[in-house]
Amino acid sequence: MSRLFFAIGAIAAISLLLASCATVPAGNSETGYTIHGYVGKDSQTAAAGTTVLLLNGGTGKALATDQADFLGKYDFQGLQPGHYQLKVGDIVQDVVVLEKNVRRDIDLSDPTGAMNYGDVGMKELEAQIAAAVSGKAAPAGPNDEKLANQIAGTWWGYSGSTEIKYGLCPDGTYTDFSESGYSGTMSDSGGNQTGAWGSASQSGGQGSWVIQGDTQSGTISVRYNDGSIRKIEYQLGNDEGCYMFDGRLLCRTSSKCE
Repeated sequence: MSRLFFAIGAIAAISLLLASCATVPAGNSETGYTIHGYVGKDSQTAAAGTTVLLLNGGTGKALATDQADFLGKYDFQGLQPGHYQLKVGDIVQDVVVLEKNVRRDIDLSDPTGAMNYGDVGMKELEAQIAAAVSGKAAPAGPNDEKLANQIAGTWWGYSGSTEIKYGLCPDGTYTDFSESGYSGTMSDSGGNQTGAWGSASQSGGQGSWVIQGDTQSGTISVRYNDGSIRKIEYQLGNDEGCYMFDGRLLCRTSSKCE
């Protein structure tokens, strides 16, 4: 029952956030496009007054500054297609603008800024409520067979010092893996290096995936075997055979799910 109440509350919070961003004008090639979204202390608390910097994704040069309003809303308008970065405090996220406006919500409580609204979106929350009432699980597997076959495969890349791999199988099964490496040196009181150290942390999961969108951009919804749900926003990258997954550039290493 507590899970049901959480889901209902989260739906209300997401509805408010969607309404707060509903006034963003439609973009086109003549007027330019918009990067807009919400900055929150968490998924339900607006970070009003927070400074958001827009940077050139290639050079890191600052292009514009905006401050989140009392609803946590920010936007940058009149942008041409290209690679940009959003910087909020120590958080930096890559954003690729192609032929549509881009919404990017930022959660200051997450080190990467990833906003997941409890790891679910509106439709997934409604499905969870229905499942909680009926006792039935939501169906698994891609809902667009043609698109799933086009996107399916093993996607690999690095984000900082973290190796990331997604396995999107045509049969609807999903795997992910990440490994972060850390290293440093040891010195004595005189500043002389006396040794070095290194360590790594790993994580991964398995489940099923559903895709909505097209070959340019869309959303991949993942349901893990433990019942948790994750949404991954994807956009076609500038490099052939590569996509931006939640702002991280990953390239297909195989058309099969490894």
